[in-house]
This record gives sequence, C-alpha cells and structure tokens, in this order.
Amino acid sequence: MGRRLNPETLIRREPASLIRELAGRIALRAEAAVRDHGAFYLTLSGGESPRPLYEALAHQSEPKVPWGQVDVFWNDERMVPPGHPESNFGLAEKTLLSRVPLARGHIHRILGESAEPMDAALAYEHELHDHFPADKFGEVPTTFDLLLLGIGPDGHTASLFPGDSGSIETGRWVTPVPVAGEAPFVPRVSLTISAFNRARAAYFLVTGAAKSGIVRRVVEEHGSATAALPAARVEPLGELVYFLDGPAASELPKSSGAN
Repeated sequence: MGRRLNPETLIRREPASLIRELAGRIALRAEAAVRDHGAFYLTLSGGESPRPLYEALAHQSEPKVPWGQVDVFWNDERMVPPGHPESNFGLAEKTLLSRVPLARGHIHRILGESAEPMDAALAYEHELHDHFPADKFGEVPTTFDLLLLGIGPDGHTASLFPGDSGSIETGRWVTPVPVAGEAPFVPRVSLTISAFNRARAAYFLVTGAAKSGIVRRVVEEHGSATAALPAARVEPLGELVYFLDGPAASELPKSSGAN
C-alpha cells in the first residue's frame, strides 16, 4: 500500500476560520466519496476538542455533507454508558448526530457500556470486518473514507498512548486499552494503527499553544518507522492533513498555509 510522505499542513490564525475550512473540506470529501462508491465512511474523534467542528457540521449550509449516504464510526470510546458525560458517542450525539438527517442504522458506535473492554473491542472489530469484507484474495484494500483525529499532549491519538502495547498493534483493527494514559482514567477501546492506515484520508484537528511542541514533534516524526508517538504513525492511503490554528502551529517552520 502506498503512503503519502509529505502531509499537508493547513494553518489558520483564528480557530473559527480553521473550523469553517475543515468543515468545508469534509463536505467536499464526502461528496467525492458518494460519487465514487455511493457512501461516505467517516470516523469521529472523542474528547472536547471536536465539539466546535461537530456544531459547525450540524449547522453547515454549503458545501453540505450528504448525511443520507454517510456511515459514522468512532476512533475510540471510553468504557462508560452512552449517556455518560465522558462518552465520545454522547458528545457526538448531542452536538451533531441528533441534528442531521443521518439514519440510525448508519451509526456504528463502540459499546462503552460493556463490562469488559476486550468484549467491546471484539464486537466492534467483528462489525468492522462485516462492513469492510476482504476480497477473494483475503485483502481489505481500504476501509474508512476519512479519519477525524486529534493529537494529545503526549502525542497520543484516539486512545493509543505512547509505550502502550496497543499503540503498536499491527494485526487487529481494534484493541482494548485497560489503562488510559490521561484523564478520564477509565478503560477504553481504540482503533489501531493497522485500521487507521487502511483509510483513504486522515485529518488531524489541533488548536491551542499548549499543543505546539507536540505538533512539531509529530510532524517531524511522521513517516519514521521508529516513531515513538502514535499520532506520527498514522499514514492513510491518500490525503493526510494537519489542520492547525496559529498557536498550535507556532513551533513549526513558517508555512505558506497560514493566513
């Protein structure tokens, strides 16, 4: 599988401008996917960082995501019920999914209410393999059309934390994460690098000066076979873009992408 060695870095000084740009790019990619294969397979990220993006997508006019042909998945989930304040599904449901014409059967959530992370991981992996079956040669050339990801202060992405065995998983698509590397300190379930690197595209959204140092390290490490930061090991089959506001990009070399 080919890899894009030079990811794009798109910088906007103001977070609001950055969110509008990202929402527009998501809509255009969705339209292209629907034209190509009749559906748009999107993964959502968790935590509070994507809240303004989800709210923007829910109220977007043009270009608009064709929600009737979208299937939504999650990069990771905390092991809490869907109505819990820490649920990644719960945030997306409240800010986005309940506000757009998306069929409930097209929502593929991780069962955070399961008693054991391994049970939830196995169930989700089974669902993914049903949705993205192998061809007659046993290969799954692509899975998701677009990953929406963030970068944690330690370089983690989804719930893949530096030094954790799940962050270097090379075979399975989903892994349990018994011990989280940051608050909330609850067990989790996460897609793996193997799953991420079968996707057609990945967009990282990062804002704030507190992330500037780790953004620089992730961008510098990207493409290295020995990258210590899980976020730097995400290499989709096609487009990879870091969407950064001015403070988050402040330690990067000067870029023509800033305005």
